[in-house]
Amino acid sequence: MKKFEFDIDKAFLEKFFPKERVKSKAQVIEILMEATRYMLLNPSVSKERSAGQIILYIDKMRRLFFFTKEKYFSIAFPFLAYDKDEEGKYRFSFQNDIDVNSQLISKVIAIIKCDEF
Repeated sequence: MKKFEFDIDKAFLEKFFPKERVKSKAQVIEILMEATRYMLLNPSVSKERSAGQIILYIDKMRRLFFFTKEKYFSIAFPFLAYDKDEEGKYRFSFQNDIDVNSQLISKVIAIIKCDEF
């Protein structure tokens, strides 16, 4: 089993824990894509700035867990995850042939926020 842990900076907390209740699949996809972008950036967060944690478990299942002191939730993680490369960056792909990068994430978010979606 692989386990990847990321501290959540206070500035990003509202992206993963919106104030209103998540009501649609589009909102879940947006949280998933923003979390994937955050893990790609892999920021170092000081303990004073840490407001929660994201944990990605890779085993027979792939799940992304979000934790704060008040609440937690999890969603399925559809991408393959790879260990850090020589630059210290994580890599994600979809079905081994589509790399998940910031450009792809921005396009997916733009599509789900489009009124026609």
